Amino acid sequence: MVYPEIGLAPYSDLGQLEDMLRLIQERRSEIVGIGEIGLDYPWEKHPEQVEPFRRQVRLAKKLGLPVTVHSRSAGKYVLDILEEEGAERVHLHSFGGSKKDVRRAVSLGYYFSINCRVAVSRKIQDMVLMLPEDLILLETDSPVLGLAPGRNEPANLAKNAEAVSKLLKVKPEEFEKIAEENSKRIFSRIDL
Repeated sequence: MVYPEIGLAPYSDLGQLEDMLRLIQERRSEIVGIGEIGLDYPWEKHPEQVEPFRRQVRLAKKLGLPVTVHSRSAGKYVLDILEEEGAERVHLHSFGGSKKDVRRAVSLGYYFSINCRVAVSRKIQDMVLMLPEDLILLETDSPVLGLAPGRNEPANLAKNAEAVSKLLKVKPEEFEKIAEENSKRIFSRIDL
């Protein structure tokens, strides 16, 4: 069995960290990435999230696995830690950092997954236009972050690809191939 990704999200019980790190090491041949990990600072900073994030990044690097990073209201802080830890294979999921943060992450070769809000959010559209095609992935970020308020679902991925392809001025099927190749590159253990 191949686990898509495994990790301790910012809202998880931090007391589970040691068990999670041990499980990742034991099952490393079955895991394609460590995630969703990161920092969640919507109203205030939570310093207790930093060390678990660092430890998971270190383990990913040691095992040669990519990380999928959550950075709600914490783009700069996440990038600081990733750079300090020498993270090499990074997938920034639904990244909401500043344009300066986006440029920094691009310079580090980090991948960005674009969620369905790209169809209606000028900020996300502007970010897509800053990204090299070879660093763009797609995601739905279900069950939220859909095209309209309410439940989002993976079936919206095609609409997401269509919105991104319009921004990049390529045919949807051409962009889908680009996104698939990018996914294979960062998540090299996935058989798409």
